[in-house]
Amino acid sequence: DEHKFHLEPVMPDSPASSREERRGPSSKSGTPTEVYVPMDDIDEFQLYQRFRLKMVSTFGSIASALFEFGADHETGRISQQQFVHVACGQLQLLRAQEANSLFTHFTNADPLDQGVGGTASYRDFSISDEEWGFTVQRKKEAQQNKSTATPFSNVPGGGSAGIFHRNITIHSSRDASEQSLKGKRQDTPRSEGGLTGGESLAESRRTLSPGQSSSKRNYPWRQKQKPWAPSVFAGSGVIAEANNVTRFRP
Repeated sequence: DEHKFHLEPVMPDSPASSREERRGPSSKSGTPTEVYVPMDDIDEFQLYQRFRLKMVSTFGSIASALFEFGADHETGRISQQQFVHVACGQLQLLRAQEANSLFTHFTNADPLDQGVGGTASYRDFSISDEEWGFTVQRKKEAQQNKSTATPFSNVPGGGSAGIFHRNITIHSSRDASEQSLKGKRQDTPRSEGGLTGGESLAESRRTLSPGQSSSKRNYPWRQKQKPWAPSVFAGSGVIAEANNVTRFRP
């Protein structure tokens, strides 16, 4: 009797407690803290699709984007450190956590390989040897001649080579995005028919047409139907031909 053990049932953790474990350390005052997001919560497939779409819209093709990222011209390889540096530092497209997760996704590389996750090549992006060689050749010609030799040229496989009338590099794409962002923030003069800063579309309508609302607008399909009248565009003898029309074959 002295050596009896008492076993108490262990209750499973509640959903609230599991959510609290995912949060960072909180203070006693009850102030909210930053939520820790594990790597498993990142949708790598969706992130990869958005990355490809962004690269094609910016550089014209994945091969052209990989060339501008700094991949080796002969082997087409790029290290994870270089990829993260360009994507996060120069282009500012991704966070460091997203860039590392994306690199591991499309290369299926070992994170411990060479200390930084190994290297990726153009084959990891489904780029053939002919397409990569053609893109490198055209890019080098554009750099030497300071202009593209063959605008809008296609690779041997039929896809786009990302060659345009002007050279698109990492710095030019970033400058273009910054200029477009500044242009959106600038105020447009009212005399030119635009909206000023902080003015909504409803306020501009009230200013341009006082006393009128959008509900009182007369749309063409709400107007009364006009009676038919002979016109030059209708042709001649329409009424006479209508009287001779029969319902059956003669």
